[in-house]
Formats: sequence, C-alpha cells, structure tokens
Amino acid sequence: MTSAVPGSGLVSAILRRAETDGARRALVGPDRTLTYRELAQAVYAYAEVVSARVAPTKGPVALWAGRELETIVAQLGVMLAGHAYVPLNPADPPTRQRVVLAAAGVRHLVGDDLPRPRLDAVPTVAAAIAEPAADRLAYVLSTSGSTGVPKAVPITHGNALAFVTWAATQFGLGVDDVVGVYAPLYFDLAVLDVYVGLRSGATLVLVPDETARFGAAVHDVLASAGVTSLYAVPSAFLAVARARRGVALTALRQVLLAGETFPVNDFELLRSTAPNAQWHNLYGPIETNVISHFPVPAAWPAGAALPIGDAASGATLALIDSDGRLVTTPGARGELVVSGPSVFDGYLDTGSPPPSPFIEAEGRRWFRTGDDVSVLPDAGLAFHGRRDHRFKRNGFLVEPAEIEAALRCEDAIAAAAVVTVSGRAGPVVHAFVVPAHPESTLTTRSVLRHCASLLPRFMWPERVHIVSNLPTGRTGKIDRTGLVALASSDE
Repeated sequence: MTSAVPGSGLVSAILRRAETDGARRALVGPDRTLTYRELAQAVYAYAEVVSARVAPTKGPVALWAGRELETIVAQLGVMLAGHAYVPLNPADPPTRQRVVLAAAGVRHLVGDDLPRPRLDAVPTVAAAIAEPAADRLAYVLSTSGSTGVPKAVPITHGNALAFVTWAATQFGLGVDDVVGVYAPLYFDLAVLDVYVGLRSGATLVLVPDETARFGAAVHDVLASAGVTSLYAVPSAFLAVARARRGVALTALRQVLLAGETFPVNDFELLRSTAPNAQWHNLYGPIETNVISHFPVPAAWPAGAALPIGDAASGATLALIDSDGRLVTTPGARGELVVSGPSVFDGYLDTGSPPPSPFIEAEGRRWFRTGDDVSVLPDAGLAFHGRRDHRFKRNGFLVEPAEIEAALRCEDAIAAAAVVTVSGRAGPVVHAFVVPAHPESTLTTRSVLRHCASLLPRFMWPERVHIVSNLPTGRTGKIDRTGLVALASSDE
C-alpha cells in the first residue's frame, strides 16, 4: 500500500505568495492582521536577526509556541536562516521544558537571548530564498518516553514536505479558504494549518490560547471568521459542538480529524455542527505525520466504525506478526509498520536512548507504530488499538512509564503504577501510588500538585489511588491486569 508525493519547497512556496497575493490576508490574530507582503517582510527581517546572532553550527532554535502571529513569523524566519526550530508549550512545567531543550540540543531561545519577531519590521536587504536540503532539520517535536524522559523527534525538510505536498493536493486549499488554527503550534497537526494553508494562499485565523480552552468561545471565533477548513483532535471539536449544540458552522466545507479514534458515537452531533463539511479521518504517529487517510462518505451510518484508510504522504504501509515478519495475507491483522519519505530517521540522543522503533524487512527499514490494524477488502486499514500500554490523550501519545517516573521523583512516594480504562471520552488515567512512610500525609491533591510541577496537563492522572502496596504476579512484576480491574471498579 503506497501513495505518491509531488516535489516542492517548504519555506519558499509561502514567501513567494507575497509576489502574487501580497495584499491578501495571511494571518489573523485577535488584535492584528498580516498580509502576505507584511508576513514576508517580517520573516525576512527575522531571518536576518537569527543569522546575525546564531552561528550555523549552533543547532536548533527554541521558541514559545503560543497561538500568536509572532510564533509563525519566528518559525519561518528561523528556517529561512538555515536552522531548525523547537516549539515549546508555554504551559508546560519549566522542568519539562528544560528537558525538551536539552534533548533537542538547543542553545538559543526566542524571547530570551534572541528577540521576539517584530511584525512591523522591514529587512534592510531583500534576502534570497535558499531552500534547505531535504535532509536538513526543519523542526524538532517531542513525545512521551518510556525512560521517563521525553523523546526528541527530529523532522527534516524532506519529511515535512512529503506530508505538506500530499495534503496540499488532497485537501485543495485555495485563496478563498479561511483556515482555523485550533491545534497548538507545538503539535504536529499545526503543520498542515501553517504550511499547507499559507502555501495555498489561504487566510489563517488563529484561535487565541486563552480562547481555545472554551468550546463556546472557539465556536464563536470559527463562526465570525467564516472558517472553511478545520483540522482538530476529535475531543477538541466535540467540545465545540457540545458547547453550541444546534448552532451550525455553515461555512465549514471540510473538517479533518486526527490524533484520536474517530468519535463515531457522536458523529451525528458533529455533522449537525458542520452540515456542509466533507469529513476526513487522518492517522499517523508524530514520528511520521499523516500516513493514512479516509474521506468519510456522506451516507456513512452513525455509530459504524471508521477505517483509517489508505496510504498517504508517499508512505508504504505493511503489517508484521508477533515474530516481526511481514504479513501479506488478505484480511490479515498485525502491527502497522511504515516506510516512506515522511518517516523520521530516529530519536535524538537524550543520554537515555529508547529502544529502536525500526525493523529491517525485505530490504528496507520500517517504523513500528505499535498500533494493531487489519486489512479491509475495500477501505484500506482498520484500527483496533494499541499493542502496548501507551494511550492517546488530546491527540498526544502518552507513555505511562513517563508518568510513573515523574511520580517516583516525589520523596513521599515509594512506588507508582499507571493504567488506563476506557471511558466515554477516551482513556481514563488511574495512578496507584504507595506512600514512602506509614505516617505519610500523601493526598490526591498533593500527588496532582506534584504531577503539575513535572508533567504537561494532558499527562496528569484523572484518578489517584493511595495504596499500601502494588499487586505483583508470580515473576514479581506489577500485576497491571489486576490494577486495571481495580480501576474499572472505581468508574
């Protein structure tokens, strides 16, 4: 199963829009709008700043990735200057931010030793667009790690282009489109909004960070801006639909959902919120971006499971059995593996490298997704869940071991285990903790306060159980099946 990808540039295609669509709106924030000409000027000016202050060998540049016009200017300016950028979640605990910076090898931070971009800046010299080589880093994202340390995921220009050029063709954005930037700019979903939207000449409307937490407020932004295309995590768009139940976003012509299992039980509510939209189910880990896609037929029955579809972004998809051998039998089920131009080359060395996520088979290297899938006769692939303990929360893949490692950093906790059970809105995270001392005053609130000091919000447990010990099996390992049973009885 393979898809094809046309070739193109990443930064230059956006900046050249200033030549043909200079007066058209490019970015719209709550207090400021940039035309394509103003965007290009600000990006060129910021590239000059970065080039003057950051040596070519100094590695990637970090930036605070709030949903702001300056964030997008900084991303493009850093890349135009020949560097990769590392987007940071401003709401993450400082401890985690420092770990991400160290893992990515960052030595410069926008807003610290580098100034923030000026939106009214004009470059002193018109810069020539130098397209970086395909193997040069474009940006570095992070994902949860089994060693307790976030994994740094380096994405090259070639990796990004494989997805961007496919998506530009597949979703047909144009100069009349208004793209709602609802996904966080430190999340891989925003790659489509920014790079596909701007290269297509569309107008990007940024949902402010303080607004994004409230479904009704997001609905109001999308409605007032006349957003025509939206890419979101299903649970995020469901919050919008529920907050303004019965109020349709009639301008939406397409809605793309990814990062979580498509919410088929709530599909009628979603369709009533965007009645004129074509719906798309997209799938892909952060290490690959989107590698499969299923356009949902208009007559798809409510409650029926949706496939993750056919290969995308130039990917070749295959299945492996429990012995790591490629499976080719029609109707087969196994772990999904992927090879192709959007697949990253391996995690950056953090000092505690995780096990290799790759296998070699039939003369090529395959990335193991860890997802259980089966081959459908006429709709590509069906997704059946994870083959390990990891789970998705708000579109982010979470490693329970990282939560456990954070919990064990608390002196008052002797041992910890994290499991999930199914809930209506997705996995419910249960943390079982053993106090370090019999007279401990450990409470649910103190455990959650500790989590908040080390972990991003999407990794906090929803239930905390303070227990005298963790059950173990005959081999002495934690009995996670028993913990799941205990957690299920609490739901």
